[in-house]
Amino acid sequence: MSQQLNFNGIGMTSLRTRERLLGRLMEQGIKNMQVLDIIRSTPRHIFLDEALSHRAYEDVALPIGYGQTISQPYVVAKMTEIVSASRRLKSVLEIGTGCGYQTAVISRIAEKVYTIERIKPLLDRAKKNLKLLGIRNVEFKHDDGSLGWEERAPFDAIITTAAPQMVPAGLYQQLSQEEGSLVIPVGVDNQQDLKHIVKSGQNIRTENLGSVRFVPLLTGQVHTWLSRIDKMSHRSKDSNTHVSLTDQNKSDQVNSCLMIFLKGFAMGLSDSVPGISGATIALLTNIYERLVLAIKSINFISLYQ
Repeated sequence: MSQQLNFNGIGMTSLRTRERLLGRLMEQGIKNMQVLDIIRSTPRHIFLDEALSHRAYEDVALPIGYGQTISQPYVVAKMTEIVSASRRLKSVLEIGTGCGYQTAVISRIAEKVYTIERIKPLLDRAKKNLKLLGIRNVEFKHDDGSLGWEERAPFDAIITTAAPQMVPAGLYQQLSQEEGSLVIPVGVDNQQDLKHIVKSGQNIRTENLGSVRFVPLLTGQVHTWLSRIDKMSHRSKDSNTHVSLTDQNKSDQVNSCLMIFLKGFAMGLSDSVPGISGATIALLTNIYERLVLAIKSINFISLYQ
């Protein structure tokens, strides 16, 4: 019962709130009823931290950690509507899995989705989110998304949820020659355009869909310093066998307070700064996460002694 309630949402995450979001999307030009129905039935709040879940059905990008954001619902709907407009999608490549929200949406339309994420903890989170929703037609890869996924090419469509300064050549090559469709934001932080690129044989045509703002598409893999710190923390706990239960409780209480403060920071920032972009929120939240981790690495037990 609790899981069903979690999917349906209550209050600001309820089905009624989702209906209001659909109204806004339709006002902005989203017409594909299949896409709208998928947006309605996909519980965006489960992809967010609890402190931000009350904003899940606002039409804004929100931070998910590691300097990344969950995309604005309008952008997710627009990109999905574009790639699904002219054909049945057998194979779709997604660059930038993030928390898995766009993945979940496109998986309802495509027969098979291949998704790449360079930040390992986000990829792991996305896997858990999609498993919770019972989605099984997605294959995941931890890698540099700018390289695409040559072994699984060609793709009927490629969706990119982060912005390179130029379209990576490999993505052109991995598109199907039969009206392969690439939707990608291109440009620098304050000047990006959403482009729709269609490949037909050797011909390429490009349509500019308007200004957007995405996090930048970075290269390389990130196993993340977060995992290394967690491992160090576990080793430290194993070696400090002399620590009393009382001291350990004190340390746990401090760490819990820090994490609550972090959630409050993210929620308060996004609520209290009108017009601030999702990318900026993500950047500031990432900086704050680093500060929290630095504080958490202090041996609080020794401070109590």
